[in-house]
Amino acid sequence: MSVNDHLANERTLLAWIRTAITLIALAIAVLKISVDQGEISIRIATGRSMSDPSLMFGMLMLTGCCLLLMLSYFNYLKTRKQILNNSYTPSIYSPAVVVIGIIILVLTIVYTEY
Repeated sequence: MSVNDHLANERTLLAWIRTAITLIALAIAVLKISVDQGEISIRIATGRSMSDPSLMFGMLMLTGCCLLLMLSYFNYLKTRKQILNNSYTPSIYSPAVVVIGIIILVLTIVYTEY
């Protein structure tokens, strides 16, 4: 249990937060494009559900970013507890969730393009 371990854990959390903020900015840009094209005002006026691919993609990205932030914070807390107890074991679930998220993102991009 050294200070370097705790600092490395905090740096990892900050890296995940930085990544999520970048993805949130991208999602907002996608939603802005959707708004500029008038899909949101049409959807509100007609009462229809989201059918525009860029709108769905932006909302999916925002949801994924929120999940990424929660996952990174809970992973930080778990790692902190393990460091304090001198019982650190690497997580196999966090990388799997990130990989699945990337696959969903790629499939969504492919879906919105074709």
